Amino acid sequence: MINTVIIDDIALARASLRADLEDYCPEVHIVGEADGVISGLKLLKKVDVELVFLDIHMADGEGFDLLDILEDRKMSVVFTTASDQHAIRAFQHDAVDYLLKPIDPSLLQKAVEKHRSRFSSNQKSLSDSENFTLSLSTQDDLRIVAVKDIVRLKADGNYTTVYELDGTKTMVSKSMKEFEQMLHSKGFYRTHQSHLVSVSKIKSYLKSEGGFLLMTDGSEVPVSVRKKAEVVSILKQRSLH
Repeated sequence: MINTVIIDDIALARASLRADLEDYCPEVHIVGEADGVISGLKLLKKVDVELVFLDIHMADGEGFDLLDILEDRKMSVVFTTASDQHAIRAFQHDAVDYLLKPIDPSLLQKAVEKHRSRFSSNQKSLSDSENFTLSLSTQDDLRIVAVKDIVRLKADGNYTTVYELDGTKTMVSKSMKEFEQMLHSKGFYRTHQSHLVSVSKIKSYLKSEGGFLLMTDGSEVPVSVRKKAEVVSILKQRSLH
C-alpha cells in the first residue's frame, strides 16, 4: 500500500480526490487530510507517508510554502490545482506530477504510477549500491572498494582521490568524469567541478561561506552556485534514495 495524505483547503476537493483514489487507485491508502499549510505540516509530522497530494493556493499560504518549511522531505508530491501557471515552479520542487482540477481519473492513475516507478527505481539503486564495488588501481596495488564505504571523491587534474568511511584515501589515475559516469546511478552526485559525493553520507548542508556540505566523516565539500538549488532538492528527497 502507498500511504498518502491530501492537503487542500476546500473540503469538496478533498472529498472528490478521496473518492477518485478509492475508485481508481486501490493501492493508495489515505492516512489523513489537512486544510492548509500549518495543519498540513502538523499532519506530516505525525504520519509516515510516501505520497502527498498538495493544493497550491490555500487560505494560510501556498503548497510551495509547506515544502520550503518542511525539512528533510520524506515523500513524493503531486500538486493539485485549478491553474496551470505554476507547473514550472512545481517541477522545480521535484514534483512527481501536476494535476489540474477537476482531476481526470486516468491522469490520477498515471501520477500514482509515476510515484511507484520513481520509488522502485530509487530503492533498486540503493540495493545495487550495497553490493557494487570499484577496482582502484594505484602504483603499488589494486584495491577492491565497496561503494557503500565511499564518502566522497575529489579531482586533481587527471587524478582522483577516493575517500572512505574509515579514513582511507586512495589516489588513482582516472578522471572525475569517469567516476561520475560509474557512480551517478549508485547514489552519488557531483556538487562541484572537483567533488563527487555519496548522497547517503551527507550530514547537513550549511549555507555559510557560499554553501558547503558536511559529510559523515567530518569533511566539508563545497557546492557550486549553480548546483545549490538542485542539492537542496536532492536532500529533501534523500529518504527516497
